[in-house]
Amino acid sequence: EMSEEEEEEEEASVRNREILLWVRKMLKAWEAELLSKTDQEDPALKQDRALYRQSRTFMKPLRRRLKKSDGIESAILDRLHAIVTLCSDRKYREASTEYMRLAIGNMAWPMGVTKVTFHDRKNRSLISEDAMQAHVLNDETTRRYVQTFKRLMTTCEQRFPA
Repeated sequence: EMSEEEEEEEEASVRNREILLWVRKMLKAWEAELLSKTDQEDPALKQDRALYRQSRTFMKPLRRRLKKSDGIESAILDRLHAIVTLCSDRKYREASTEYMRLAIGNMAWPMGVTKVTFHDRKNRSLISEDAMQAHVLNDETTRRYVQTFKRLMTTCEQRFPA
């Protein structure tokens, strides 16, 4: 009989593995596509290859964290897993919506903006700093792999059209 904590850990590691496998599959699909191109001297292809290499590099920290299954907030993991599941089911529009939630959050911007003006507004105190939780993309490494995730989603959609 597993404890609730062990079950959650098990679930998280399954989720991590699914995300990892999807990322690996998309990178392989992208690489195969680049290798299948006939005109290897095409400048556009060179640019694509550079983008591919950059993407692999940007995904390394995510892949490392997924393998160790720590260091990624569960909110981010939930979104990434939802995106992977939706992409696997070829539900790309819903996947895009999930991606936007991950990248921008559901927060209306003006609420998040505090202390921009000289004028003290009444009710300013109600917009607390912690209501503006640190945004996902504030951390450069996270921003990079989240944006690269979008590239992989595009690869997926081109490779496996709905």
